Amino acid sequence: MLPSNILQKFNEYYKNDITQDFLNEIEATAMYVEVPKGEILFTAGNTKQIFLIISGSLVQFVVTPDGGEKAIMFHTESFLPFAGNSFIGIDHSSVNHYAKVNEDIRAVVIPYDFVSNAILKYPFYAKQVYQNTLLYIQSLIQFQNHLTGLTSLEFLKWLLEHYGFLFQRFQSKDIASFMGITPTWLSSLKHKTCRTT
Repeated sequence: MLPSNILQKFNEYYKNDITQDFLNEIEATAMYVEVPKGEILFTAGNTKQIFLIISGSLVQFVVTPDGGEKAIMFHTESFLPFAGNSFIGIDHSSVNHYAKVNEDIRAVVIPYDFVSNAILKYPFYAKQVYQNTLLYIQSLIQFQNHLTGLTSLEFLKWLLEHYGFLFQRFQSKDIASFMGITPTWLSSLKHKTCRTT
């Protein structure tokens, strides 16, 4: 069951397109959760769900076969606010995934079955899911291309210029992990960046 203020957010987000049937279905199906910093929000093995972040942030990690962990994406209420194990392909995967709460999170948990059925029933919802999925894919590819094509220093400058909020909301160790470098090396690169600006 969803609180009335969350249903109001759906109304505001979808404006005139939303239907009462959709609101009734999502109210009956979705859940509202509050999860404190440091908790695991989901893993690849959980029931398939999508989390819509209302406030707070999380970091997604992969666990390599040797037990190492690497940050692979960041999420906030305004940057890629949809996250969940329904986005994770586990077929033929040699790594495990999980998402850790970076700042206390308030979120709506939407079962994957609801999403797949609602896409067929509600055109306004299908359009929004398509746009959000496209943005997610574009962001992943953009990060991957820049991370692969630039030096660590160049990537850091690009990240600071276009995604500076990450440094205000996420820990340096997780950003360093995402970049594939140590926190000490990230600190050194930041000093170099300050000297060249």
